[in-house]
Amino acid sequence: MRFPIFIASRYLFSAKTRTAINIISFISLAGVMFCTAALIIVLSVFNGFDGLIKSLFNSFDPDLKVIPISGKVFVPDSVMSMRIKNLKGIKYVSAVLEDNAMLKYRDKQHVATVKGVDSVYYMVNGIDTMIYEGERMRDYSIFNYGMVGQGIAYHLSINVSLSDPLHIYAPRRLAKLSSNPEEAFEHKYLFPSATFSVEQETDMKYVITDLIYARELFGYSNEVSAFEIKLDQKVNTNHTQKELQALLGPSFKVKNRYQQQELFYKIMKSEKFAIYLILSFILLIAFFNVSGSLAMLLIDKKTDISIFKHLGAELHEIKKVFFLQGIMISFLGALTGLIFGGFVCWLQIQFGFIELAGAGTFIISAYPVEMRFTDFVGVVITVMAMGTLASYLPVRWFISD
Repeated sequence: MRFPIFIASRYLFSAKTRTAINIISFISLAGVMFCTAALIIVLSVFNGFDGLIKSLFNSFDPDLKVIPISGKVFVPDSVMSMRIKNLKGIKYVSAVLEDNAMLKYRDKQHVATVKGVDSVYYMVNGIDTMIYEGERMRDYSIFNYGMVGQGIAYHLSINVSLSDPLHIYAPRRLAKLSSNPEEAFEHKYLFPSATFSVEQETDMKYVITDLIYARELFGYSNEVSAFEIKLDQKVNTNHTQKELQALLGPSFKVKNRYQQQELFYKIMKSEKFAIYLILSFILLIAFFNVSGSLAMLLIDKKTDISIFKHLGAELHEIKKVFFLQGIMISFLGALTGLIFGGFVCWLQIQFGFIELAGAGTFIISAYPVEMRFTDFVGVVITVMAMGTLASYLPVRWFISD
């Protein structure tokens, strides 16, 4: 094995053989390096955005959410609530009621989801940390207050510093047919005390207010649409989810954070896989240069191949010489690409030198980056698999038995 490695390294690195073919080989190595670095950088940036959006969702979505299998609401009995609270690993349980309503602020209108919550709700999630303007009111006994998503506030031009109320219209569940359309809607109002910002879809969807207010608006007495649950940090979420599902039975569905945003997470995974495939195709084009440089080297070294045969070298050893040169190009390209790509990602994490366009309107000012070991392993496997194929084909075609 030493003979093929020695000759392959001589062909690639020897200063006495700096021909056009060697220059092409180094160009091929550079192509592999930059494509590998691009894979690492783009996947790490994608991971950064993925992690950022997940953290925003985690500020709004509970650890577990209990919803009815049929219908929009259910009546929680005291026994069921007590069993849930006493289950090991459950820290807080909040009852919420949400439904669609039409919002009117001055002369503008918008359809949104009004979410009524109890006092425990703010211990279940981190919505308080997402307040963009104003503050959350803790006393609803005098005035009806609510927090409005920033997207809704922008669309309706809501200013929390003003005293103009937000009018809310909801269809009456038990209303009879009437010639007067106003009798078919329940009309209430609330004062926006704060705006919150999670992500665009949530910001355009939710108004958060008191649970009693929501029940009055939608015509319910003691119904809720869901239980939102916060777990202890050390508890196993999947295990607790299964226990809770077994406790509640088939009439309810217990969802974890992934299942609450299942479509979003599937889209994110699909987008990352699509990006990986696109960049892999670009990498494949770079390996065409590796195959081309090996083919040119084989043609140029026909005399050397003949000398090797006459000196007693076996055919499989001669093939290994040129095959190993392709592997060396692939390995060095992958190694330098990983180092360069990781260094660029580290610089972005530390200094954020590449900023987002219009950064003042976003939660972050620079592109988020998160390096993951699995991405590095996947890129190495991809590069070496393509490099092996790119090295094997020219050797098989140009050196015959």
